[in-house]
Amino acid sequence: MGDEDCLPDELEEPCTSFHNSLGELEQSLKPLLDSRLEDMLEDLDPLEQASLLLLNTYTLNSLFWMFLTTQGVSLSDHPIKTELDRIQKTMAKIRNKQKGATPKLSGANRFVRNALWSLEEKNQQKRFTNENTGDDGLSKKLKLEEDLSSNH
Repeated sequence: MGDEDCLPDELEEPCTSFHNSLGELEQSLKPLLDSRLEDMLEDLDPLEQASLLLLNTYTLNSLFWMFLTTQGVSLSDHPIKTELDRIQKTMAKIRNKQKGATPKLSGANRFVRNALWSLEEKNQQKRFTNENTGDDGLSKKLKLEEDLSSNH
């Protein structure tokens, strides 16, 4: 009796497909399984660390979900469903924080432009003020020269 005689014909294709999917999953997870978690986390900022840890947790819980499904366990009221929902909500919060943490370029440019003081801008403002008041700077120079000459 060979392996092909063990399964009914209607289950042979789904089992082969499942076996192939597990092989693909193993290849996908190989880089994670071959690396130390501490090494992966050390170069990441805190939000990226949280994302990676949540992704690992979600992956393990999903695999457990699949295992329970293959065992015929009813998952409608199983605690794994609540745990997967909780992880998904936390992952959504992290994604929102990551989106909010990235400044928009136009806003950042405005902030930098307005926060930095420029001598050229100050000179332009002086010229504008002098033009509007009719003061060309000569009257101040003349007054200063008169004051200096009267002191001598």
